[in-house]
Formats: sequence, structure tokens, C-alpha cells
Amino acid sequence: MTASNSPFTLRKEATIQTPSQAAWDLLISPNPSSWNHAIGHFESTFGFHTGSRLDLELQSLKGPWLIKAEVTDAQPMRYLALHNVMYHWCVRHHEFWQFELSENQKGITHVMATYTLEGLFAPRLWPRKHMLASQVLELWLESLKHQLEKF
Repeated sequence: MTASNSPFTLRKEATIQTPSQAAWDLLISPNPSSWNHAIGHFESTFGFHTGSRLDLELQSLKGPWLIKAEVTDAQPMRYLALHNVMYHWCVRHHEFWQFELSENQKGITHVMATYTLEGLFAPRLWPRKHMLASQVLELWLESLKHQLEKF
């Protein structure tokens, strides 16, 4: 888990009228691009299990955002963490994507999605990454909510 006090962290939240098991099952489904409008293309070495490598084409108003992430932590019905390494001016930067699920009441799940950027040029990259990540996370949560609540 990345530091929650990073100045380059974005959080989006949603409350969904569904048990956390159903939200988790959909979040880690083998074909997320079939229901998740934030994902245009998805490939994985072995799903959303810890250690798996993911090729994601994320959708934003600026066009596709390609990332090659690793699942760093997957705790069923609770937590999913992805890590992506990117370079800016030959300097390594880190992008962290996290999804936390908590079932507040029977059948009501709170989902918090977080994006964090770390690296030397993070202050320079943040305005653009903030905009892109905001669009992607909002679309991801809306897709999750819409798909689960129509059942």
C-alpha cells in the first residue's frame, strides 16, 4: 500500500447496493473490458492474482492510456493493488492503482479507488496524470456500479 499522505494521490469513491463478494467477483473478472468502459483492452498472465502482469488500455478523453502493471496485492473481497513503472526524461516513476472494498451493511459495499504517482518529476507530470486518472477512476467505478446494480 502506498503512502496515503502523498501530494500526488487521487481518490474516488462509490457506494454500491451489492455484497462485497459480487463486487469483488466482477472487479477481477477475466474479461473486464466486456463490462468496464474504462478498459478498452486487457491482457493478463494469470488474472488478477498477486504477481500477475497486466497489459491495460485505459480509456480517457485524451485517448488510450497504455499501462503494463503488476498485481502487487490481491486480498479477496477487500483489496486490489496494481503497480506500473513509467519513465519521464529517462527517470523512473511509479503509478499505483488501488481498489479497497468494504461491506458497510448487509448488501451495501463501499469502494474506494486510488491513484498515486511517485517520482522525481511527479510535480510536473501531476496535472496531466491527475486529469487522466480522474476520468479513468470515475468511469471504472461507474461501470462497476452500473453493472452490479442492474442485476
